[in-house]
Amino acid sequence: MHKMTYTQFKAIYEAVGGRLRAVNQGAFKKVYMPDEAVFCLIELGSSDETDFLAHSMYGEINKTVSDDSGRPLYRLAMTEKGWKFLSHMTTIITATETNSVSMKTFKNEDRCIYTVKHLKADGSLVTDYVADQANIVETRVTIKPTYDFDILKGTIYNKAYATDICNIGVGIGNFSGTKEDITNVGVDLYSEFIGGLDLEEFQGVIHIDGESSKMINKDIGVGADMNMIQIRVHHAAGLQHKFMCSLEYYRA
Repeated sequence: MHKMTYTQFKAIYEAVGGRLRAVNQGAFKKVYMPDEAVFCLIELGSSDETDFLAHSMYGEINKTVSDDSGRPLYRLAMTEKGWKFLSHMTTIITATETNSVSMKTFKNEDRCIYTVKHLKADGSLVTDYVADQANIVETRVTIKPTYDFDILKGTIYNKAYATDICNIGVGIGNFSGTKEDITNVGVDLYSEFIGGLDLEEFQGVIHIDGESSKMINKDIGVGADMNMIQIRVHHAAGLQHKFMCSLEYYRA
């Protein structure tokens, strides 16, 4: 890397152009050519700095925040500008008719629209809980956000072992109809987030992390809302088990 005077640096820039990089380094501003093979030091408050700030090349700087020793400080953008982080908490009690789902906001209001369906072994919906509560083998919770989101990871909180089989699966996509089934228009409009996690086998907390975020858009041009979150719990007949889960994401 070759050091130049500001006058030399300016002459070369005017001949070749390009994007520059600059960092403050003590009493100087260190400015690099695009290939970073040459640089110059401009004393802060000097006539050279005044000329530099007035020159068109100042507008070609990739602005870099640095510490007092001149080391660049980086902040990576993780999601869309203006979006906010949310840990979307949901508590579920399987095979239970009333108060079986809790999904509250900071103000203790319902987070968003959701449905709860209970199915028997033959796939039919339970409508008479007095007669059929003991026959429920699947609890299906479908969450319907009104916004796009950029999903990061999920967490399952299981305070106590389930007393019998209790397998959790989570899908994201479109789920509709009387049973909130997977929509099929030639291809299934959903993606699996997790499947086969048996709450009979563990007690405590499990994190599911894809290591990077995934954008989930409500409208992708197929005529169906594609940002629904469905939690399916396949469990022993009539099993009532309580657990909590969260999806961590950035949202519009």
